[in-house]
Amino acid sequence: MKPSVLFFCASFTSGGVEKVLVHLANHFCKSGYPTSFLVCQQIGGLDIYLNEQVKVQSFNKRLSKCFWSALAFFRTTKSDVVICGPQFINILSVLILKIILRKKTKLIITHHSFYDLDVKNMSFMHLFYKTLVRFFYKYADVVVAVSNAVKNHLVEDIGVPKDKIEVIYNPVIDEDFKLKEQESLSHKWMNKDRGFKTLVCVGRLSKVKNQEGLINLMPDLAKELNCKLILIGDGEEREFLKGLVAKLGMENHVDFIGNITNPVKFIAASDLLILPSVSETFSLVAVESIAAGTPVLSTPTLGVNEILKNCQGCFFESIGNQKDFINKIKVILALENIEVDKQFVEKFNVEISGRLYENLALK
Repeated sequence: MKPSVLFFCASFTSGGVEKVLVHLANHFCKSGYPTSFLVCQQIGGLDIYLNEQVKVQSFNKRLSKCFWSALAFFRTTKSDVVICGPQFINILSVLILKIILRKKTKLIITHHSFYDLDVKNMSFMHLFYKTLVRFFYKYADVVVAVSNAVKNHLVEDIGVPKDKIEVIYNPVIDEDFKLKEQESLSHKWMNKDRGFKTLVCVGRLSKVKNQEGLINLMPDLAKELNCKLILIGDGEEREFLKGLVAKLGMENHVDFIGNITNPVKFIAASDLLILPSVSETFSLVAVESIAAGTPVLSTPTLGVNEILKNCQGCFFESIGNQKDFINKIKVILALENIEVDKQFVEKFNVEISGRLYENLALK
């Protein structure tokens, strides 16, 4: 009989880590593994994409308040393999499974980030972040880095043992991807007969994703190009960014639509996906965009550069020089027939990544 596998993350909000674990849970379930999913809070909409045979359990508490619930759960529940992420869920899982309970459960933790602005902005906690990660990660059975850039970061900046780490690219393209592309959508700027270009930016509204830099160039871009910008995502910078849009008088050019469970339908219907991030470790949305046939303009971050630098349809430009970034947008959108290499992203198919995780689970 195949081992039982439990996936563990904070919630079902439409973030990259959550998407990855949902994809993997579906793969394991389809492949005949007894599969379950544990969250701190059953919020967000990604659970609608889970196979109905995957059992979902929730503590109904914020991550910061679920230690005792998690301890009780893992004390009484047996899973042969636990696959979890991101880093603070990883630390909690190691603490309970390996240090307190000393279970033989195989623990596979996934790491998706650099030590970047998101962590540096955490009061107090950022002072101990590297120490915590270095100490707890050594107790995991396997640490999966989602790119070689992330592996190098864990080894060189954090001090995680190199032989503990496996690199597996994120599973992005599943069997329902075409359906997600074609799902109907209703938005004032997504009419087929629109007389302007629609740009889309997908990601948590945060310093590290740098929507601020993109919004700041919109007044100059709007003077040179008839275009609109849709921001998909939510986060701690939302009110600041909305205030910035108002200050710049861009309310008729920038729209915030918050978190949605299926951004692919917006990406597929847009003229260009823009990723203005200061730091990216992988970027699921960049892969989704290429798979949907929509070109990508990204800042040259380590993660996106690693996975898409040779991909036709993906362009790079630093947003530090607004004039160059605006010119690159204009050049891309002026191309009559942009060739996007959809075959390039097949290596991010759920089946391929899923089998690699299976190999780790069965070792």
